[in-house]
Amino acid sequence: MLKSIRGAPPDIRPEETNRFNRTSTPVHYEAVRDLLHAFPGGEAGFYAGYPFAVAPPTDDHPFFFHFFRWGQTPRVLATLGRTWQPFGGSGYLVLLALLALVLLLSALLILLPLALHPQAMAGPYAPRLRLRVVAYFGLLGLAFLFVEIPIIQRWILLFGQPTYAFTAALLTILLFSGMGSAMVRSPRVHVRVVFPMLVVLGCAAALAGPYVNRAILGWPDLWRTLAAVAGLAPLAFLMGMPFPIGLAWLERVSPRLVPWAWTVNGCASVVASVLAAILALSAGFTAVLLVGAGAYAAAGAVIWRNGAGDLRSPGGLEDASARTR
Repeated sequence: MLKSIRGAPPDIRPEETNRFNRTSTPVHYEAVRDLLHAFPGGEAGFYAGYPFAVAPPTDDHPFFFHFFRWGQTPRVLATLGRTWQPFGGSGYLVLLALLALVLLLSALLILLPLALHPQAMAGPYAPRLRLRVVAYFGLLGLAFLFVEIPIIQRWILLFGQPTYAFTAALLTILLFSGMGSAMVRSPRVHVRVVFPMLVVLGCAAALAGPYVNRAILGWPDLWRTLAAVAGLAPLAFLMGMPFPIGLAWLERVSPRLVPWAWTVNGCASVVASVLAAILALSAGFTAVLLVGAGAYAAAGAVIWRNGAGDLRSPGGLEDASARTR
């Protein structure tokens, strides 16, 4: 439609505009004029240079009412609470304030046990070991939510209703991740391949997931649901393994830190829920999934650096404790 309009100038003059919602200059007329002249091929430059985020929403970035750009921050703060902001800005800053709040509370919950019970939290190589516990279980909390939240959002397109999408995605992830947790010590499971496979499947879900969803979108409800569950099941199965792997390692190295590890993971999950929303608003759900896959890769590097290679080796984790020095 824009291409056909560009062929002939719109039948309107600048002096005929800016009549009702008055501004110092006819900014709306000028913006539409510039967009029509930029199309086709140059609209990306128009969107990049516009004061607000007005690029068309997509399935990966379906935020119709998100117009915030970081360049708005000084003006938003200067006019906050004093004038109406038709293109938002303060709502996004609320998310940042919420992130700061949950980071503060999480830090208190994680550091408070160290201050109240220093003897109980002490042990051989305690400082470095505690740092690795925070890194590993914190990364797992981020990674799990960074995969779960975008998948729920993508399934809204498949199921047509947010409630159905949330229920189906959450049930699939929890069911198969629980099965994965139960299978960690099975002789058929090779623990060393868990993290590489998680990264591969996470990246595949991020990059190929939208194409698969579009391919099955026209299928009958039952077949579409079965296909979505079957596609998510392998990734969800593997997502259930890193946490018990870490607990098994920690129980052999320093059992007294196990409750603290649960605290770290829980706090990281809360932070991840807010951080995922901020990242999705800024870069889209594919970026959130890719960051989740990267978090799993980093967690794998932490656990293997500690030497926790084979959970079924009688002395494997005991030898690993000597390498946490």
